[in-house]
Amino acid sequence: MIVKFFTHNSILRTLGTLTTCVLLTGCVGPFRDSTNAWFIDASDFPPEICDSQPSEDDSLKCDRSEKDVIAGDVNNDGTIDFIVARKRYLSQRDCAFNHDPEACAAGLSNTTSNVNKRSARLILNEAGALRDRTADFTNWLSSSEHMTSRDVALADFNNDGYLDVVFAPTASELPRIYLNRGINPASSVWRGFSTTAIVPAIPSRVGEFSKLFCAVTTGDIDGDGDTDIFLSNYRPGLGTADVLLTNQFNDLGTGSVRFNDESIARLGERRNSAFGTASRIIDIDGDGDQDIVKISTLYNVAPWNRNTTAVLFNNGSGMFNSFYALPDREQYMFDIGYYNADNCLDIYEVTDGNDYLSLGRMTDSGMVFDTAIQLDRPSLVTSVGTGNRSDGLGGNIKHVTRDNTYLSNSIERCTNRNIEMPTAMIERNKIAAIIGVAPIDVEFPQTSCSRTASTRPAADMVLFRNLTDNDMWRDALGTGEALLVGVAGPGGTPEDTDGREVWEDLAHDFEIVDINRDGRLDIFMPLCTGYKVLEGVRLDFSASD
Repeated sequence: MIVKFFTHNSILRTLGTLTTCVLLTGCVGPFRDSTNAWFIDASDFPPEICDSQPSEDDSLKCDRSEKDVIAGDVNNDGTIDFIVARKRYLSQRDCAFNHDPEACAAGLSNTTSNVNKRSARLILNEAGALRDRTADFTNWLSSSEHMTSRDVALADFNNDGYLDVVFAPTASELPRIYLNRGINPASSVWRGFSTTAIVPAIPSRVGEFSKLFCAVTTGDIDGDGDTDIFLSNYRPGLGTADVLLTNQFNDLGTGSVRFNDESIARLGERRNSAFGTASRIIDIDGDGDQDIVKISTLYNVAPWNRNTTAVLFNNGSGMFNSFYALPDREQYMFDIGYYNADNCLDIYEVTDGNDYLSLGRMTDSGMVFDTAIQLDRPSLVTSVGTGNRSDGLGGNIKHVTRDNTYLSNSIERCTNRNIEMPTAMIERNKIAAIIGVAPIDVEFPQTSCSRTASTRPAADMVLFRNLTDNDMWRDALGTGEALLVGVAGPGGTPEDTDGREVWEDLAHDFEIVDINRDGRLDIFMPLCTGYKVLEGVRLDFSASD
C-alpha cells in the first residue's frame, strides 16, 4: 500500500494546504481502523475548496457548491485524478434562459450574474496524495472561466493520447472544451489544460431551444475515429432539444478540433427532451456502433409522450432512426452494466420512488428491456432497512466490476438466447459487482442537502453488492435474474458514531476507484459541505460474507 495517502492525520490535508483556507475539524466522522470493514473514513479533514468569489455567506469555510465529479488519469502518470464541476444551487429565476412565466412577468433577467457561477477544480493524485492543482495547471480560477456547470466528462478529442475535458453548463451557457496540453518534451513536465476553451457553436432554434445542459457524454457515434459529444438539455414547463456535436478532427486533417451541431440531421425528433437529466453514449446492443441512452422526464414530449429512459439505436452510420422507450417511472438517473449473467447489458434507473432494474434481451425485432424479477418481486425496491432508497429523491448512480473497472474488457454482442446462445453467460469480471447511488436530487439539491439527522437515513448514499457476481449465487439464479443486497459494516456495526456507515452521507456525486493503487476500491465523494475520501479495505467485493 502507498501509505502517503491513507496515513492518519495526513489524509487529504495536503489538498487543503494549497488554498488560503483554514482547515476545519468536525466536518466528517472519526477515523477507525477496522480490518473487517468495507471502508474506513480516510478524510480527517475535508479538502477546503473555497469559492474564489464572494459567496452567499462569506462565513462558509467548506465548499457548499453543487458538484459533479469525473475521474481519470489526466497527466498520464498512472494514477487517478479528479475534476469537479461546480455551480450555485439551482439558478436564479430568469425569464431569458428558462422562460419562467413568473420571472418574465416580473421582468427578471439576470443570466450573466456571476453569483450562479463557480470555478471548476482540478485535483491531482500525486503519489497517493490528492492536491488542488487548479491554479497551477488551469486558468479556471479566473472569473472569465467560471461556469454554471452541472456535469463534466473526460475524453481524448484530438487523439494525442491525453484526456481533454468538456463541461456542461446551464444558465444559457455553451459547453466548454479544454484540451490537454500533454507533456513538455523538453522538461518531461505535464503542461496542464489549455487556457483557451473551445466553445462549439449551437444555433438557437425558435420554439424549441434552451441552453440548460444537465449532462454530457462522449463517444464516437459516426465511426470516423474521433470522439463526439452529446448534451442533455432541459426547459422547465416546455419542450426543448438535446444536442449532438460531431467532432471534425479527423475530417479536417489540420490538427484542429471543431464540432458541428448535427442534432437534427442524425436524431430528428428523437433529440426532443423535457427535462434531460442523464445520458450515455455506449454500444448497448453490442453490434459495434455507439448508441445513445438518455432520460426525458417531468412531463411529456414527442416522440416519447411520457417520462422515459430512451435507448436510441445507431444504424451503423451515426443515424438514430429507431428507439426503445422504457416505461414511465419519473426517472432521474441511470446506470448501464451487466447486472445478471447473460451477454446483454441492463439498465438500472433511479427514480423519485422505487428504483428499477431492467434486464436487456434480444428479440427477433431488436433489443428490449424487461423489468427485472427480483425474488418474485415485479420491481427492485432498493431499500436498506425500511423505506425506499431515495426517499423521494434520486441522484447519480455508478458501478464497478469485479476487477475494479467500469464495464471491464469489451462489450459483448447481445444475442437472442432462444436462437444463438440459450445458456450464454458472460465472464464474472464483466458483471457489476458494487453499485453506489448518491442521494442528492439534481432538480432540488438544496432540499436534499437540508436534510436533518432525523430525516437523513433514508436519503444518504447507499452501496449495493450484486450477488450475481458470486459463482454460488450466479449458478442458483441462472442467467435471467440478478440479486442486489445492501452493503453493511462488519456484523452490522456502523462505522460512524452517528449510527450510519461511513459512506452514508449527503454526497452530490462520487467515484469508486483505486486511488492509492493497492488493489482495493476507494471512494471520492463531493458532499453538500466539503468532501470525503473512503479507504477500501477489502480486495473482493463479491465475497459471500
